Amino acid sequence: MKKITLVLASVALLSIFSCKDKNEEPAEESTHVIEKTNTVIVEKDTDTVVKTENPDGTSVSVDKNGLEFSSKDGNNKTEVNINK
Repeated sequence: MKKITLVLASVALLSIFSCKDKNEEPAEESTHVIEKTNTVIVEKDTDTVVKTENPDGTSVSVDKNGLEFSSKDGNNKTEVNINK
């Protein structure tokens, strides 16, 4: 018990003396050279191409040039074009 009290007292004394204000002035004034660099941000527009896969189903389109019929079922695809 006496050893623990002695150790705690010595730690307390060391912490008190180590926290004492030090008014030491530096022996030399050091100069620091700071180089200034410019950062340039380049924004780039990109064109995103989204490739959509035709879902399974049937589509029919009619215009002045004719008729287009297409049907898709899994891997089977049928297209019929009828022109004037």
